[in-house]
Amino acid sequence: MSNAHRDPDPPCSPRMAHAHLEHALASIESILDGRGAGAPATPRFDPADLGIVWPGSQDPLGRPFAKDHPAGREHAAIHLLITASSLLLNAARQLMAEPPLHLLPPKERGQRMNALVDETKTAGRAAYRSALLLTGQE
Repeated sequence: MSNAHRDPDPPCSPRMAHAHLEHALASIESILDGRGAGAPATPRFDPADLGIVWPGSQDPLGRPFAKDHPAGREHAAIHLLITASSLLLNAARQLMAEPPLHLLPPKERGQRMNALVDETKTAGRAAYRSALLLTGQE
């Protein structure tokens, strides 16, 4: 096969990468807000709150999920994972923002870096917690 017939994939420009991130975040927000597929809005919460109970979560028949019910754990795990995805995409968007972190004054760079680290840790905790829920360890 000659090179004339191959169309190499061009690298994603920073502008296109940012647009893709914005689209992904908007999609996730629509899921969390219940705008996707006619689903009810997802309760917002701090994924670091290990005492969370899903108020108002119901099965397809409208019955509240029991804390020890597998569907309740799955429902909570889904929302934890979607929330973790949103947090990580937002952290990536912030890292792509202008000006880049390395060009900021030290104090501002430290503040932004701390906020990004906290957001990333929270996302990791949410993802880990979803694994605990799915395996019945929480």
